[in-house]
Amino acid sequence: MKILSLVMLAVVLFAVPALAASSYLGGFSGLIYTPDTLTVPSQSLDLSFHDTFKFFGGQDFTAYGGIYGLSPSTEVGLSVFNNMNNSVALSGKFRLVDETADTPSVAIGVFDITNSATTLGGNPAGYLVISKDITAQVGEGTERRPLRLSLGAGSGIFNGIFASADYSFAPTWSAIVEFNGGHLDGQTNLFNGGVRWSALPGLRVDASFIGFQQLAIGGSYRLAIQ
Repeated sequence: MKILSLVMLAVVLFAVPALAASSYLGGFSGLIYTPDTLTVPSQSLDLSFHDTFKFFGGQDFTAYGGIYGLSPSTEVGLSVFNNMNNSVALSGKFRLVDETADTPSVAIGVFDITNSATTLGGNPAGYLVISKDITAQVGEGTERRPLRLSLGAGSGIFNGIFASADYSFAPTWSAIVEFNGGHLDGQTNLFNGGVRWSALPGLRVDASFIGFQQLAIGGSYRLAIQ
């Protein structure tokens, strides 16, 4: 029985499908600092925690987040930042168009609706983003790994153009890279990269290198709210 239990645990750890997760800013689903078109499922709550450490610039800050799925295409979120100036940001996202085999999904959203996140400044940050799974276009056969691209434009911390890629290189692991042309913590035109691990159903753990200056680690957990 012990051997069977270990085998079952291994299956869970290495076969959990990829899930949409909170961004490192909390309050909206996405990659690191940029959103995609995915939303938290209806009647689900995604709780997150991320800590960003100062290495060669910027400042340390901790972000706590909560995202609730109002409908299959709508989410609302709350971010709490804890550093020298504690602040709170309200966010929302709505997917206008669902993805098909031939067309991308399209979403609009806003981060820090009330412009109260003094830690970041320059908000509210509105955005429009499109996303597409291009796995079928870049590979053949059973060994193809999911690859999802996003491209968007916005204001505030998303000022200008942003883009991202999410590549599932293993059943429970994905590599995430992004470019954010906006202004965040005194930095601009940030290139960020990291990895995410679907550790258990509903649980994601991630680590990223922000703008070649800061290491950020954290995770998110999703639960159903009936």
